[in-house]
Amino acid sequence: MTEKFNYPIKAFIPLGIAIILFGFVWIDVDVDLQDPWYRAATKIQKSRSIEDKNEKITMLEEGGQELRELVAKHPYHARVHYLLGFYYTESKKWDSAIVELKIAIEKGKGGLVNQVDIEAQNMIKAPILNRTNTFLNANEIAKARISNDEGIAINPKEPLFWLQGGMIHEQLRQTDSALFYYERSYSLDNRNEETKKRLVNVYFNYGNHFFVKKDFPTALSFFMKTLDFKPNNPDFNNNVGSSLMNMGKPKEALPYLQRAVKNNPSHPQFRKNLNAIEQTIKAQGK
Repeated sequence: MTEKFNYPIKAFIPLGIAIILFGFVWIDVDVDLQDPWYRAATKIQKSRSIEDKNEKITMLEEGGQELRELVAKHPYHARVHYLLGFYYTESKKWDSAIVELKIAIEKGKGGLVNQVDIEAQNMIKAPILNRTNTFLNANEIAKARISNDEGIAINPKEPLFWLQGGMIHEQLRQTDSALFYYERSYSLDNRNEETKKRLVNVYFNYGNHFFVKKDFPTALSFFMKTLDFKPNNPDFNNNVGSSLMNMGKPKEALPYLQRAVKNNPSHPQFRKNLNAIEQTIKAQGK
């Protein structure tokens, strides 16, 4: 009779919401001093290098005021709205930045030269992500979700929106949705460490959930996914081996349990599992 492994479940603590400070998307504009909007944008850029706080604010606001006046004069000019969105982003006025950049996206569509809509679409992720984080910090999860969904609607290929969406759904304990968002984020950017960490955490917890229910094939399917990210992790290998053993596949389980012991030889449960499976295989060979 195959021994059933009731190994201690090392469930990951839910990661919750990590407040990621998404970097602002600064621009370096090609300045044509004959254009008043670029002269205004230059002032905003120059304000970055000013150390004195009051002088910095004065320079920033001077450029911003000039751009507001230009938008009033040229309401259909996508580039002016884009630069005003740049000012609001620099000023951390997220809602205003989003409004202006959405206008720039809409009015800049179809341009063959100096494609403002694409530039605005790239810039808008910073104010949306940071606005969403503001809501998360205040524990206003519903508002955070609406904010992030707006980002996905604007740019569905931005992996950070999907990552943040997964974090929001995880906070709402909507694990299935969180997994969908994390997998989508990973498909768009498989190098982001935060995405990988959260995705592995969900796989691990799902595996534990089904293991406790004795649905070992489903548990195995999730545990195998964790090995895609960390093939030598002793916990992950032990989980796979234990699932296989409970499925009556000791020979298939053996290399995973050996790898678990190899990478953490001091863990008593790993050693116990390996000894048990070796004895099972030996008994079957008689």
